[in-house]
Amino acid sequence: MKKIWILSCLFMVFFSGLSIQAADYATNALRFPYGKNYLDLRNIQRTEPRDIDMFTHIKIKKNVSYTLVMDLDYIGVDNFSQDEYPFLTHCEKENVNCQTKDISVDLTNERWYYTFISTVETLLFRNIPAMATTGYNIMLYEGTYAQFTGFEYYISNAPIYYHGVYLVDIDHPVPEATIRQSLSISDPKGGSLKMDFLGGDYDDSNPELGEFFLQYRASDQMTNTSYFEMMVKVIDRTKPIMTGLDTYTIEHGTPLVMADMLSQITVSDNVTALTNEDIDVVSDEYTPNMNQAGTYNIVLSVMDGSFNETTKTIQVRVVDTKPPVITGPDVIYTYLSDGARTLEQITSLYRAMDAHDGDITYKLNIFLADYDGTLIKNHTIYVRCKDAAGNETLRTVHLHVIDDTAPVFDTADYVLDIDTYESMTREEVIEWLTNQMAQTGASPRNLQILLDETEHLQSKREKAYIYYSYEIDGITYQSRLAVDYVSESEPIPWIYVSFGVIGIAGVGFIMYRRLKKA
Repeated sequence: MKKIWILSCLFMVFFSGLSIQAADYATNALRFPYGKNYLDLRNIQRTEPRDIDMFTHIKIKKNVSYTLVMDLDYIGVDNFSQDEYPFLTHCEKENVNCQTKDISVDLTNERWYYTFISTVETLLFRNIPAMATTGYNIMLYEGTYAQFTGFEYYISNAPIYYHGVYLVDIDHPVPEATIRQSLSISDPKGGSLKMDFLGGDYDDSNPELGEFFLQYRASDQMTNTSYFEMMVKVIDRTKPIMTGLDTYTIEHGTPLVMADMLSQITVSDNVTALTNEDIDVVSDEYTPNMNQAGTYNIVLSVMDGSFNETTKTIQVRVVDTKPPVITGPDVIYTYLSDGARTLEQITSLYRAMDAHDGDITYKLNIFLADYDGTLIKNHTIYVRCKDAAGNETLRTVHLHVIDDTAPVFDTADYVLDIDTYESMTREEVIEWLTNQMAQTGASPRNLQILLDETEHLQSKREKAYIYYSYEIDGITYQSRLAVDYVSESEPIPWIYVSFGVIGIAGVGFIMYRRLKKA
């Protein structure tokens, strides 16, 4: 809380009667006095050694109680002790309705007094039994003798009024006595002074905002008086308080409207009753961009009844945390006869959509890993896509390569013409077959002739077969040797090797080599 700041003695001083002219008791007699005392000493003359008279009548108020009072110094000691029943002459004007009136004696306080109720608006005293050689204490005032509070002298000139402003923070009320201490008085002619507090409407025990007044009076020994009217301005210098979140993080697609944010803010003030309905939106970057990812500022303001303003900036972050959605198959089937799938073919099967960025299929990334379209297996490939906010989706796809090629039986048929075959013994045929297979890298053992169709043919034909068996790595295989029967007109062919398909369970050596490679 800031310290109370006081503008004390900032006076708008209005002086009246600073150019004091020579006293004119006749003129003064035509008006009411500036102070309490109606008797201008310049309007009194001593006519007899022990009597005084007024030069001219003075203006008073009709039907008002008045009291004339004198002290011992003004009366004179001799008069006071000798005259037990003093009296004076009371006239409306000179020689008009003059009456003799008794003066009351106050022995305790050594004063004489005369009280009356006026019936007219003018007054003139004569034959007042006073020496008037020392002292100035004679006074005519409104009220009874019981209301006498002390002598006050006649004020010749209009009092001077001073004005000032004293600022008070409502949170730190200032007592009236403290405000009074901010004033100082001095007398240009010297002498003792006093300052009196005359009252006002400022209440330091229960201050309220507004302007209030306190009045002070300064007077010297001769009752020359000045007044000071202090305006006490009670102000509120404490700003309202706004409490609530300073930042919001909002998921894109689920916006928070301004009314919802304002409902979560609490406002309070030390004086003014405020609610969040008193909040003003100074600027708002968020509302027009609530469907766009980014960071936006909202500036709020609230003002109390004293125009103290508090502002609050709220930062709203609209974030995109949802990854793109990739649509497309989880499993892809392909066949050997189709050939290997290309990257473009696989990519065309998928589409990527993002809640914030829209269609981002162009950002798809396909990782084929070790995919080989010629291998019959379940391959694993990866489909990946990342949006502008860095949210990524990864899908694992199984790509099956299926064998759709019918089986092929391959074997090696060795062929001899009939003449060559008949010229060879059984052992030579076995040796010849062994050598033929050795040329392919095989090492057959226990090669045996199982069946020789040439021994059982009833008629000639183009081809006969010799079936044989052999072992390789402990496994027995079967194959056959073709024997060609050529016509007499055809030249005898030389030995050659050809391939054919056999329909029996045995497979040839070439199948064996393929199995070995596999």
